[in-house]
Amino acid sequence: MTINQQSVRVVDYLWKIPLCGAIYFMAGHISGFIVSVAGLEFPEWPGPEQGPPQLLTLLAALLLATFIALLARGIGGALPTRALKLAVFTYVCFGFNNHLEALIFTTMGGFKTMTLYAIIPCLAIGTAAAHLFRPSPAETTTQLVVAALRSWWWRIPLVIVLWPVIYYFFGMLASPFVIEAYQTSQAGLILPSQAIILSTQLLRSTLYLVVILPIVFAWTLSRRNLILSLGLAVFATMGLVGLVETTFFPPLLRIVHSIEILGDAMVYGWVIVALFAPKNAQLQRDLSVPEHEPTTSEENPSLA
Repeated sequence: MTINQQSVRVVDYLWKIPLCGAIYFMAGHISGFIVSVAGLEFPEWPGPEQGPPQLLTLLAALLLATFIALLARGIGGALPTRALKLAVFTYVCFGFNNHLEALIFTTMGGFKTMTLYAIIPCLAIGTAAAHLFRPSPAETTTQLVVAALRSWWWRIPLVIVLWPVIYYFFGMLASPFVIEAYQTSQAGLILPSQAIILSTQLLRSTLYLVVILPIVFAWTLSRRNLILSLGLAVFATMGLVGLVETTFFPPLLRIVHSIEILGDAMVYGWVIVALFAPKNAQLQRDLSVPEHEPTTSEENPSLA
């Protein structure tokens, strides 16, 4: 990519990301109005405020747009398919799995309301990102060569189990700094049993895999780019965007959980790519195909 092309991209991003974020922001207000009219109750917001400040909500929208754009620019295929993959990814990772986590770790309630509320904004940002951030012919290589289907029988269970392992590892590192807040029920936090935590993480892991694999299979940039883009997108949807708005959390809790979730997401992104688009997949595919398959006439010269 030339310096001129890079400059054009930067200029494009300067208006496309705010536009994408604004679309998500407005879609959130529309969805909120519909939910209110339907009589559904939002979660109880701890503290004197009735919700996050609008400025922080807008900042969260811009951050979400930034990291979803990283995925959008690498996913190939038809526009409706790309939009659907991005919308479903955003909804499951941000709109559903996050609130599933909140369901077991807080007393805020409103799980049903928030999972319904998230549908419209996630569809909006997925569609907007697919339109605004398309794969660049100058960067596009070919779709990644994925692991052979016959090996999925062990790769899928392994990655489902590895997410809780990653979750617990970084959680233990963060625990000394945050555990007191959960044990003393600060800001509506609670500490569920290990059985509930583990079963919830296995469910979240399965849902993550379902929405991430279609992105891996349609990826048109490099493996390294996928690891970085996927890790950052998971980080944003899993933690960063929500923590920006969670003003009732103590500052230390927000900082520590942000670092913890960044570690979770980057390692998880690497694990997904390592298992389903390994470096040696192309070599194995090449070795499995004969260099030259004889034609019918070569097999039987009399037919020539």
